[in-house]
Amino acid sequence: MRYVTLRCGASAAVVALVCAFAATVPTSTAGAAPKATGSLADVACPTPTSCFVVGGYDDAEHASFQPLVGRLRGGTWKLTPAPAPAAPADKSRGVLSGVTCPAPSRCFAVGNYDVGNGSGKRTLIEQWNGTTWAIASRLRPAGSQSSGLVDIACFAPQRCFAVGWWNFEAKTNAFIAQWNGSTWSNVTTPHIHGDEGEIKQSRLLSISCVRTTSCFAVGSYIDNRRTKALTYRFDGTRWRWWHAPLIPQDITYQSLSAVSCATDNVCHGVGRYGDAAAYGGECCINAPRAMRWNGLRWLDVDSPSSTQSFYDLVGNACPATDRCLAVGTARTWATGKYRALVERWNGSTWAIVSTGLTSVPALSAIVCQSRDSCVAVGGRLTPVVARLHNGSWSAASVPITLGPA
Repeated sequence: MRYVTLRCGASAAVVALVCAFAATVPTSTAGAAPKATGSLADVACPTPTSCFVVGGYDDAEHASFQPLVGRLRGGTWKLTPAPAPAAPADKSRGVLSGVTCPAPSRCFAVGNYDVGNGSGKRTLIEQWNGTTWAIASRLRPAGSQSSGLVDIACFAPQRCFAVGWWNFEAKTNAFIAQWNGSTWSNVTTPHIHGDEGEIKQSRLLSISCVRTTSCFAVGSYIDNRRTKALTYRFDGTRWRWWHAPLIPQDITYQSLSAVSCATDNVCHGVGRYGDAAAYGGECCINAPRAMRWNGLRWLDVDSPSSTQSFYDLVGNACPATDRCLAVGTARTWATGKYRALVERWNGSTWAIVSTGLTSVPALSAIVCQSRDSCVAVGGRLTPVVARLHNGSWSAASVPITLGPA
């Protein structure tokens, strides 16, 4: 998932956003029967007092998840169903997983949607024009049976990249789409150099761009029966595959779920890794994965882990070269309980942050306006917005309003 890092030069701007969150996010939903359940997948803040979120929701009318959009405006949060293709409520399903706003009146959200007619999932791209959300494209790679976009990044209002996957029969392929200011089109993905020749499974999960000549996209691919971290780099002209280091252990699974770049030469990717054999063939994912781009290559970086818990990092924001915050989920094996996970990079090491967010089961994405002012989103049955201000974390649930976006 993509996490735009908003750099506010004036401290007053940061305070304005923090005050907006403090004043408007509900502090309790006790006694209120929820009209819909859902969670938030990504967040973008084009101005200090305006933020957009996306995700998915479920209600009594629909049999499966539906795409969700939300906005912080004038000090008020509102979450509503996103525009979706016409489809039967008992068969349709979809979600929005990435959002970016290159300008206050221009945002894009991406995901996937299935109308239930047997044609499979298709990519869903929606656009905010300053007033309303509308479907912008259902771009589909030629010959694909199913496809979806997971994340999006724009380095200008007229230039964006979205990343995801598409498949045909048993083969899943990484997918890149681009916006040139007027239309969306497919981009040829680079060849991956595998140990066994042709790579049959690959997908992209996150993208970060710092300028027109520097973007990174990350995800995973399967090679020689092992899942490996996948990284692509855009140099202003074309995309290229870059080798990502393997963890020294003989692991069977590693993937990067999020990437954030502070500069051309400073990027951090986070995700997860594990080994099925170590757990008797059961759960194979138990530790967070972290890598750092130094301008020339990707380097392996240690990240805190525990044999008592399942750790998964899925969101990342780097407001400075020596400051990143990664978010995700931790699950204690003994109790089976989920809790929000936050880790911090200080320029040399990653460390788990004590947030006090004991009631938040999961965080999916984060955006930082400065080193110590950030907004994170997530939730499981109820959408959650959390914020960091002056070293302290707080969080609250946000209800979903059924009706037009």
